[in-house]
Amino acid sequence: MTTTTPSEPDRSARHTPRLARHAAVWAALYVAWLLATRDFHPTWAVALSATAVLVGASAVAVYGTTWGATRTRQRGLLASVALIVGMLVAADLLCVSLIQALYDGLWHPDPRRFGFWFNMASDGAIITLHVLLAAALRRLTRRHTATLSCLTLFGGTPLATPALSHAQPFLRPADVNALPSKAPDAVIAYGTDSLQFGELRLPSGTGPFAVAIVIHGGCWVHDYAAAKNAAALSDALRDAGVATWNVEYRRRDNPGGGWPGTITDVGAAADSLRAIARRYPLDLTHVVAVGHSAGGQLALWLAARKQLPASSALHAPAPLPLTGVVALGGPGDLVDFNRYGDAACGEGTIPKLLGGTAEQVPDRWRDASPVNWLPLGVPQVMLAGESDRIMPRANLEAYAAKARAAGDRVDVVVVPKAAHHEVMSPQAVTWPAVREAVLRLVGR
Repeated sequence: MTTTTPSEPDRSARHTPRLARHAAVWAALYVAWLLATRDFHPTWAVALSATAVLVGASAVAVYGTTWGATRTRQRGLLASVALIVGMLVAADLLCVSLIQALYDGLWHPDPRRFGFWFNMASDGAIITLHVLLAAALRRLTRRHTATLSCLTLFGGTPLATPALSHAQPFLRPADVNALPSKAPDAVIAYGTDSLQFGELRLPSGTGPFAVAIVIHGGCWVHDYAAAKNAAALSDALRDAGVATWNVEYRRRDNPGGGWPGTITDVGAAADSLRAIARRYPLDLTHVVAVGHSAGGQLALWLAARKQLPASSALHAPAPLPLTGVVALGGPGDLVDFNRYGDAACGEGTIPKLLGGTAEQVPDRWRDASPVNWLPLGVPQVMLAGESDRIMPRANLEAYAAKARAAGDRVDVVVVPKAAHHEVMSPQAVTWPAVREAVLRLVGR
């Protein structure tokens, strides 16, 4: 009896529905596995995934022989397994790195939501492309396809997804803006522009009260932050017994902002406290500047500006003296920040603020950067979260070392389990350190 070998189109026609059925089963198992492991502790998830990879590889080796696969086919199958698992792990590691890079950038994804869907999309795309390629080359039988799908299901995504789901959900600017705060006691203009004002908050009692000048950050750009971003912190310091002057100012992309308006606005706001103190019980012998991020540079500059020459565009006669500065994730050295700050604030942040590069306008860079005017002559606290990538610890320590060498007293405080925006929240783990620093510097 003669047997007829099915033609190539007939074999492909039989193979396609089987591959589709296996793909549907794999997709259902994949989603179930993701949902089941997303809340696992990372250590257990990695151990489970590693075990699954070993078991799957063993199954491929054992059952490949049982299925009567040739050694060439077995080697091809094992190569496919190694390739696809490697691609999955690489994609998952890329996902972790991407989320870490975005935490303190201009976009702050929720690690649970973003990590879960990024993993599902990237892993699904990799597996689909690989299986389609293998099927096109006719290197996989239906049993091999099913085994490979299960192996990749248990070997890839769980390596990264649980770690992402357990990642610290650091605060974003919008989270800080949404924090509750009581209304200020007064909103007072210090200039004629609509952005030249401050919010005054007074503690209960008769005073006079020590004052904290609070300066919000936002990369010196108006879209990133405003006085609202510092309202909760200002309110909490008021409740701690310190009057707060939460300053708004023109940023570099506002009319009149940039050089020198952004910086001179903050100076004018500070000096306006002399007139305000005639109406409100303020103790101007105990004034501390508290600035976050870009506001940290401006707070340090307030302490430095008394040394500016009369020829400087930033010079002001008889600037209000400070008793200390608390820089919350803020740079004291603009040249240093310019080397890495564009990743968070956008290309050319400092040159756009100052109207040119350090080579083009060296006097502006000199006058605006607090490090050039050390010693500042007042104690400083450089405070940041341990995971702050906008003001990393190494850069804080570098500025502090220069300031100490010049004779200033500088404390570097790095708070674990916090990033760039926690320092502005009185509900965050950073609040006790912020509160203690401000009260200490105002002598309370």
